[in-house]
Amino acid sequence: MSACSPEIKQEERVMATAQKYYEHLANGDYNSFVDGTVNSQDTLPANYREQLVLNAKMYMERMQNEHQGIKSVKAIRAHVDTIKAHNSDEIESITARAFLSLGFA
Repeated sequence: MSACSPEIKQEERVMATAQKYYEHLANGDYNSFVDGTVNSQDTLPANYREQLVLNAKMYMERMQNEHQGIKSVKAIRAHVDTIKAHNSDEIESITARAFLSLGFA
């Protein structure tokens, strides 16, 4: 069955996700950007979420002023680390980092 549907590597999934969130940011969809980049949305106080959205908007305003905006987003690589629980094969935590190339006007 795996030959019919190749498994997507974790790094590829991380790259695609990061690119998607930054495309939201570049397109002015600050709510989707914040929703995608914050790990604990269910426990995030509303006023803090509003501050994160405002911060994203201010960042994009700065990018517009300094570089005439972000014109393209491309994921170039990712790194995924997993930590297993002591004396177990169960994964305790996963950390992922994506590296993006932002194209300006």
